[in-house]
Amino acid sequence: MKKILIGIFCISLLISAPIELSLGARASGMGGAFVAVANDAFSNYYNPAGIVNLKTSQVAFMHWIYPEVREVMIDYATLAYPLIFQRQKMGFGLSWLRQGAKLEDFFGNTSTMSENYITLSVAMSLIRGFSFGLNLNRFLLNSQVGSKSGWGFDLGIYGKVTPNFSVGAVMRNFAAGYGDEKVLPTYRVGFALFLFPREAYRRESYQKKGKTYIRKIKIRGEERVTIAVDLGTKRNINEKEGLSILYFAGLEIHWIRPLAIRFGTSYNFPFSAGFGLYFRTIVLNYSYSANNKWLKDAHKISLNLRF
Repeated sequence: MKKILIGIFCISLLISAPIELSLGARASGMGGAFVAVANDAFSNYYNPAGIVNLKTSQVAFMHWIYPEVREVMIDYATLAYPLIFQRQKMGFGLSWLRQGAKLEDFFGNTSTMSENYITLSVAMSLIRGFSFGLNLNRFLLNSQVGSKSGWGFDLGIYGKVTPNFSVGAVMRNFAAGYGDEKVLPTYRVGFALFLFPREAYRRESYQKKGKTYIRKIKIRGEERVTIAVDLGTKRNINEKEGLSILYFAGLEIHWIRPLAIRFGTSYNFPFSAGFGLYFRTIVLNYSYSANNKWLKDAHKISLNLRF
C-alpha cells in the first residue's frame, strides 16, 4: 500500500509541475543550470533561443531512472536544426516529453497516468549576439479517470555579452492550460561563464592570380570550463504556498576532448554529478542526482547524435 501511495504522490508531483525537470544528462549533471548555456539539442527545453548556437544539427534521447520509485517513467527525444538564411541565423526544433506512472492495486489491476508534451521550437538571431526563441507546446494528459489536452507557449532570449559571458531568460507556460484549467507560468534567468577556450581553425578559400588557395583562419574553439547559475520562480511548490525562488548551479570541466566531468546543485536535488564521453559525432552522457525529498536519487542517460 505504501508503495502505491508513493507512486501516486510522485506522479501527481510531476504532472502538476511543482518539480522543475532537468532534462538531459549533461544539464542535469550541472544541476539543471542551462538557460544561459543552451548549446546542444536540449536547448529546445531549457531555452529555445539557444538553438542558433548549435554548430551542427543534433538528435538527442534521454531516459530517466528512479531506483526508489520504479513506477515513474520519464523519456525525452529532441531534434534541433540550426541554419543560416540570407545571413540570418535561425533554428528549428521538435521534441517529445513523456512522463507517467504505472501502478498496481491489491487485486492485481494496473492503471496508468501519463502526460505527453509535443513541442515545436523556432529561434532567430537578433543583434549583437542576442537571439529570440519560441516554443509551441501541445499537452496531452491521459489517465483512468479521463483525458485532457491543451496548448501553451515558452518564450526565451539568449545573449552573448562577451566571448566569455552569456545570459539567458525564459518564461514557460505562457497562456497555457488544459481547457478551463490554467497552468501557472514560471520564470527563469541564467548566467554562464566560458573559460579556457581551445584553439580552433576554419578553412577558407580565396583566389589569387586565377588560382584557388585554401587558408586556415584561427577562431575560438570549445571552452574547457563552463560555470552556470540559474534562478527561477514558481508558485505553490513543495507544500509551500506563494512564490518560491529556485536555484540551480553547475560546473563542467571538458579539459580533454573525449571526457567531460560535471558537478551541480539545485533546490530540487542538492547534489548532482555526471560525465560525458565524446566520440566524434556521438556524445554519451550520464548523471546522478541525489537527496530529493520525494524521489530520492535519480539516474539519467542521454545520447546526442550530431550531423
